[in-house]
Amino acid sequence: MKETFIGHKIKLLNSEKTGITLELNSWSSENMVEKYSVSFDRENIIERITENDISFGEKVSKNDFFKRLIIDIQSSEEKTREFASAILCDFLEFDIVDFDLMILNVGIEKIIEQITVEKNINAEHKLVEGLFEFIWHKKISTKAEIELLERLTELDKYYIWSYLGDEIMEDIKSYNSEKLNQYYSKNIEKWKEKDIQMYGKEKMAEYYNKFNE
Repeated sequence: MKETFIGHKIKLLNSEKTGITLELNSWSSENMVEKYSVSFDRENIIERITENDISFGEKVSKNDFFKRLIIDIQSSEEKTREFASAILCDFLEFDIVDFDLMILNVGIEKIIEQITVEKNINAEHKLVEGLFEFIWHKKISTKAEIELLERLTELDKYYIWSYLGDEIMEDIKSYNSEKLNQYYSKNIEKWKEKDIQMYGKEKMAEYYNKFNE
């Protein structure tokens, strides 16, 4: 199997630019040529670079990798925010089992801040998905989870609203939160309409019936 260098320090062979590799994949839009997504140290941008143009260095810590992603989701360059948000979402899904909770919490605050100002719908979607991956890991207490969900109800963002629907409907009885109960009552019919449009009336009728049992 080919060796890959995800999360490594790099230097471009044709310049003095340095950075960190964030992922390796191939896209049809790039003729399926494998490229690394590289976050540059001084420019706060991510670019796609072929392996032949890179000199690889040591692997960075998981903490530094996460911190770099948090910086990049706040980039002024739109494509960089898209790249970083998608990679961050995967990180929050697969790589935080043994991760430092204090560092995670600082990052989550930055993610919420970015969601509130993000204008790119693709970046917003991945940030929200990553945020809920964090919630689903159950690394925080039930009290802290409820407080976070209550806080999210105050954000006027479509994907926050949509993901809150799934989360609250599944666990509303266990939350014991007046604020979440009110949010649920206000939005339940709208969530049903959305789900019927996406998945069909018959399938959703079966899904919602289980909450009335």
